[in-house]
Amino acid sequence: MFEPLVGELFRSRLVMQAAPRNGDFVTPTVIGAEEYDFAERDLRYTIPMFHLLTNDREFADHNKGLLGGWLSTWTGRAIAAARTLQPLWSQPDAKPPRFEDSLDAAKNRFAGILNDVNLDAPEGAGQ
Repeated sequence: MFEPLVGELFRSRLVMQAAPRNGDFVTPTVIGAEEYDFAERDLRYTIPMFHLLTNDREFADHNKGLLGGWLSTWTGRAIAAARTLQPLWSQPDAKPPRFEDSLDAAKNRFAGILNDVNLDAPEGAGQ
């Protein structure tokens, strides 16, 4: 929950957008390695692992209930943490895309990941 809602929001929607516009061409290269690491390595094993849990013949309903409880608790906290980043969007001289647009994109990405593992996004976590 934290990574797509807070980590990607900060890296992809703020740093990667604002740094070059403000003359920093090194940071996006370094941050790009982290982006690739999460998208290509972490999600590549996380999605199949959770897919097994949510599609188990015997325990899928139990697993979905348990995961749904965690989602309802921690998604709200992750979105609250993401919202605390909003003042950073006004700091750079050359502005990144609007904060609300960036947060909506992060929520949509998160909802897509949940959809991939056959879970419903908690209220307020998607569009």
